[in-house]
Amino acid sequence: MKFAAAPALLAAILFSSGCGGDPNVWDENTAKTAVEWEPYQLASEQVSMNLAQLNCGVYNDLWEAPSPGADRSISRLEQKARDLNFSDDVTSDEPGYVSPYTQVRGKFPLQLTAVVSTKDGEDKETKIVQAKVGVKISHPCFEGPLPIMGVRKGKYSDELPVTLQFEHYSDAWHLTKVIH
Repeated sequence: MKFAAAPALLAAILFSSGCGGDPNVWDENTAKTAVEWEPYQLASEQVSMNLAQLNCGVYNDLWEAPSPGADRSISRLEQKARDLNFSDDVTSDEPGYVSPYTQVRGKFPLQLTAVVSTKDGEDKETKIVQAKVGVKISHPCFEGPLPIMGVRKGKYSDELPVTLQFEHYSDAWHLTKVIH
């Protein structure tokens, strides 16, 4: 027999079991639980990777080997990468960027590794959080999550935290938006 519980009931069970405390209180554990609760729909978010992941992707036919250009190298996506919801070619060796980067689009499990800052949003039921958040990709090249790149003055950076909006409704906090 299958048991299908409402998300609010599941949240209540999780919080009452000691995994998150009071679902109405805001703290770093609440942010982590809200980010990691269920896969989140991302719309062309920039993510960075390390050189080992870039090379692993080349070896596993996710993208072509980097092709040097005037100001950066480009690795064209193969269908295998598109099937994993990568949505743009991988860019590397670009001045101003420490790591190679690309975009992902689709529903992904996320992992919050650190909260950098928290402030109240428009009202007491909204929080704006800067945090280090990664996208989990189900492939051996990506044992750890790929960090979502933050934005400052319209420019992405692999060294900035991402800005997230959380809202409190249905007796729990929910991740509602990635802010640019």
